[in-house]
Amino acid sequence: MFNWFKKKIPTRESLQDHKILAKLYHLLHYHYLWHFNRHSVSKAIAIGSFFAFIPVPFQMIPAALCALVFRANVGISIATVWISNPITIPPMVYAAYKLGSWMIGHPGLNISLEQPHDIIHLLSQSWPPFLLGCITLSITFSLINYIIARLFYRLWIIHKWHKNREKHKQANITKKER
Repeated sequence: MFNWFKKKIPTRESLQDHKILAKLYHLLHYHYLWHFNRHSVSKAIAIGSFFAFIPVPFQMIPAALCALVFRANVGISIATVWISNPITIPPMVYAAYKLGSWMIGHPGLNISLEQPHDIIHLLSQSWPPFLLGCITLSITFSLINYIIARLFYRLWIIHKWHKNREKHKQANITKKER
């Protein structure tokens, strides 16, 4: 599964071909930004999860910039941003609005779009709880995903240790039988 994931995330070369991120290539060529270790992967997943819930256009760019600053894996941070995609955005927006409304005690909106100015009124009333919900979900999911990534990475390393130990035991048994 890990090898499949490594094949799917963006590479240094694919970012060099990207029309917007190519301008940042001189910053993205450092090898430590592309290594897979528990620190860089966990930080990258947290960064990507954070920006997935922030309602800004081109979320990949701030995720890549934060990966640079925090020395996280750039490819994974960019790939993780795609938690928010055309299929998941509607439930994420709804959840952010409901959570923000609940947090500030904002009553549900009466939606009556009879006049064009009703849309402006609706947007002016709904953005504070929506943004609060987005920030809360960003921080929460970022922390949760960081912890989960560290845990899974640790379990994967333990699995590899046990697998290698068994392999070495079998090799030693075979040598002793000769």
